[in-house]
Amino acid sequence: MVVGTAATAVAGAPAGRGPATTTATLSSTTTSRTPSIRTVTTAPSSATTTTPAPPTPGAAAPVRNPAFPGDGPWAWSDSTRPSRNAQLTRTTRVRFAPRLSSGIRTSLRPLTTHIRNSVRLLVLERRIDDTGREWLRVLLPGRPNGRTGWILSSAAIVRTNAYIIRVHLNARRVELLRGRRVVSRFRAVVGAKATPTPTGRFAIYEIQRQRDPTGFIGPLAMHLTARSKVLDDYGGGPGTIALHGRGPAALGDPLGTARSHGCIRLDNSAARHLAHLVRPGTPVVITKR
Repeated sequence: MVVGTAATAVAGAPAGRGPATTTATLSSTTTSRTPSIRTVTTAPSSATTTTPAPPTPGAAAPVRNPAFPGDGPWAWSDSTRPSRNAQLTRTTRVRFAPRLSSGIRTSLRPLTTHIRNSVRLLVLERRIDDTGREWLRVLLPGRPNGRTGWILSSAAIVRTNAYIIRVHLNARRVELLRGRRVVSRFRAVVGAKATPTPTGRFAIYEIQRQRDPTGFIGPLAMHLTARSKVLDDYGGGPGTIALHGRGPAALGDPLGTARSHGCIRLDNSAARHLAHLVRPGTPVVITKR
């Protein structure tokens, strides 16, 4: 089933030394006959004073984000390496490139539209621009599948994901991994030939617990950033792909078959187990094999 709902810190400059001063010294020289008074003026100090150069406009403080190794570029390309998620803390502009002059692809609010979950996006890359600003390339929800954009790191809280989910379509199997170790395996129902489950690298976008756990999708659904490639609309929504449970009406399609509208259906206990361990922003890698 396809689910229908879905500061820039500038270091303070050091205080410069004050300008050289001229002081008047009163002295007297006495001769044997006539006393006289003369005024001696000291010369200005020849010491030079260094005035610090003003900071570059817009320059940011050095970046040391504890969520990333080192201060240089970082990218997540291997599904067995720890990934990161960025939880938005404010309405954020998503740009095409990691610079303020780049065009705006979209704008995201810190809460999802329908469920009001915190928006957590899978981080694919991290870069530092010429002014010291930290940028994150994040995986965006919606069409086309796999679209990305750049956000300022200052607009998000970055955390490390503990798990990765892999979906093997031909094997009709879902795996939960921690690092390189598979910690759980589950049988699943995947998309039918006419309504296939899309392949690629996605992420959990939001987790919705159902008001009626006996409904078709069971007790909960984990909506992904993926969309169906053949269904533009399903049940009034945008054709969102999800991992979800199975209510009584869905039990006619046995686990291990390809009969869904594109979603990945799991036993209810498996769906609850995954939802207990993972969070939005967790990567979901769907492959044919």
